[in-house]
Amino acid sequence: MNHRRTDQCLRRYHRHLVPTTNCLCKYFPAVARQDLLWPDAAKQRETRGERKPETFNFLGFTHFCTRSRKWGSFVIGRNTIKKRMRANLKAIKVELPKSMHDPIAKTGAWVKQMLQGHLNCYAVSGNYPSLWWFCNQVRWLWLKSLRRRSQNARLSWDRFLRLVDRFFPPIKVLHPLRLHRFDAKTRGSSPVR
Repeated sequence: MNHRRTDQCLRRYHRHLVPTTNCLCKYFPAVARQDLLWPDAAKQRETRGERKPETFNFLGFTHFCTRSRKWGSFVIGRNTIKKRMRANLKAIKVELPKSMHDPIAKTGAWVKQMLQGHLNCYAVSGNYPSLWWFCNQVRWLWLKSLRRRSQNARLSWDRFLRLVDRFFPPIKVLHPLRLHRFDAKTRGSSPVR
């Protein structure tokens, strides 16, 4: 599908492509199903003497070509866009000192809500390192905020880990790959049980 045809399709919905910021990336041949993707883009670029296929940002993720660790097959990797992670961390960093002298339970519930919202958006398969890094940064910011509450009272690491276990949601994939998403376990042969 070329640029002009894509632009025509988008014009039907009153949208348009900006030529300076939009580009079409050659990742794979135009195939309708996700499970039929082949690493043609990487092979074509290798024969032309070019580097790996380009990355692009879409729906909050940086998409890139990679290979499956288990099978070595071609997959599209997704990581959270760094600019969004930094913006979310900055918002949390600004809000934590404002609630420094609130009860720990109230601040902990707020931190849990912020982290759960982040996980709801970005907890896709393959994005675990970005999620882990983000949660560790929030943990560090909260620890610094709690330690600045008083000059005399010290917060021990063990007590802080108990607070983290109490308030931080577990980091797990909430949006698995499409082939695993509908693996429903049912009793008998009926899919509605």
